[in-house]
Amino acid sequence: MHNAQELLTKINWFLEPISNFILYLFTTKTGFLILVLSLIVYLLLSTIDAIRVRQLTYKAATNFTSGGISIVEKIYIFGRTILRTFTKIIGNAPVLIIVFLLMFFIVGISTGLSTIDEFVENQNKIKELNIVLKHLDKRQKVAEIDIINVDYVTFETTMKIKFFDYASNDFHNEEQNIIIKGTDIYLDAIVMNFEYTEIDNGKKYNIALPYRLFSNMVSQSEGILLNCKDTKKIPLTFKRNKEDIYGISAEKYNMYIEQFSVYMNDEEKAREAGVRSIIGNAVHKKIQKGQILTIWIEQTGGIVIKEEEEF
Repeated sequence: MHNAQELLTKINWFLEPISNFILYLFTTKTGFLILVLSLIVYLLLSTIDAIRVRQLTYKAATNFTSGGISIVEKIYIFGRTILRTFTKIIGNAPVLIIVFLLMFFIVGISTGLSTIDEFVENQNKIKELNIVLKHLDKRQKVAEIDIINVDYVTFETTMKIKFFDYASNDFHNEEQNIIIKGTDIYLDAIVMNFEYTEIDNGKKYNIALPYRLFSNMVSQSEGILLNCKDTKKIPLTFKRNKEDIYGISAEKYNMYIEQFSVYMNDEEKAREAGVRSIIGNAVHKKIQKGQILTIWIEQTGGIVIKEEEEF
């Protein structure tokens, strides 16, 4: 099957540029204009050549004396050239029909091969996406929050957040220190619902990512963004150690999770990739000094924030 696809791709590599050129000439305004201009140029060159021949004949007949042919005769020669051109076209109609049929046959074959290639490519992409989503479709620890202090005079909460990096199976080396107004915190997350109708088992995947912290005194829109991504803007919770990746190369896996990060900020691209919906999901926790909280992503795409001993 793979060898057959490679052969078809090689054939289409030759046919596709020809097909695109034919379609460009006959289906676009610019292409049609090129055809008309080409015909006009041909008629003008043929007329000029006919006038030159008549001029030379006239000079030879008058012993090379000065003189020339009249405007009326030039118009006559131009009209005759047009008539001869269209007579030739009509006379060669069977040949032209064969040429047109051959061109449209090339277009049809190339279009068919492109459709097959696109179908196979889409199926492979769906298969790869399915594998990537299976890596993410499980309960995962996202971060650990250490509540350093809760000041009930200034109503400020000081905390330290460590994010779990699944590429190293340990916490990321950079911690985030946050001071926020309020004594109740809310964790805001983006949830992407993938739904591929082409997948035989009809499996739906919900992928969530916490990205913002707000409180009972700081609005959601003014919340603090979490440093839960690496330098390439890839969420740490999406990353995997090379040895933990199966069914797909590490390079392709990383390519797809980079795309997931783009989808979270671009709904149009997300829909094209099979994301049925992107929604927000916020969870609440009343906090106290000395608490150590952990944030988890559930398989359902939900977010859980609880004290560490509760797990």
